[in-house]
Amino acid sequence: ALSQLGRLAEAEAAFSAAVELDPTSREANAQLRALRAKRAVEDAASAGGGAVKIAQAEAAVAAAEAARAQSVAGGMSAGEVAAHVEGLKQAANTRFKAGDIDGACAEYAEATRQLGAVDGMPSTAEEAASVKGLKLALSLNSAQCSLKSGQYEQALEHSDTALQVSSTSLKGHFRRGQALSQLGRLAEAEAAFSAAAEIDPTNRDVQQALFRLRAAS
Repeated sequence: ALSQLGRLAEAEAAFSAAVELDPTSREANAQLRALRAKRAVEDAASAGGGAVKIAQAEAAVAAAEAARAQSVAGGMSAGEVAAHVEGLKQAANTRFKAGDIDGACAEYAEATRQLGAVDGMPSTAEEAASVKGLKLALSLNSAQCSLKSGQYEQALEHSDTALQVSSTSLKGHFRRGQALSQLGRLAEAEAAFSAAAEIDPTNRDVQQALFRLRAAS
């Protein structure tokens, strides 16, 4: 919680205390490494260390985050990881509904990182379907978060990811259209809304978006 609030020094102290209590805890150690890597990025930037040092620090963050995701998934089956990530998604949904858009975006990103730990894991057909459904939901929710926060390029990327998971996702096409419209790429936005309309011609949001777009052009 402290980490999400940006209170990194306090968060580091809390994780350090957890490691002291159980030095063998893979998750606590991975969380501590990830946090320290993040602080290194901030220190390098504030000290004017230059692009190379900042890039090195950011690379350390990426490695630490990957280790953290693997530590959370350690010993779990694909289904257990999916169940764990489902809990993270629900927590993010609660933040979003409460108006904490930045917090929700961060939670969705964390859930997506942790779900990546199942790549290459053996899984049953049911587990694979659950993971696929989560990937789609997290991509769509991340797109919605980015739209709400005005990050339209990111919203487009998340929408494209969702459509890679399911090319028939109405929400994927619709949110792609919203992002493209905000970016001023109106012809592409119309194509995206039209694709959504083909999937569900009765959807009012899609039809209204198409009407507004065509009226404005």
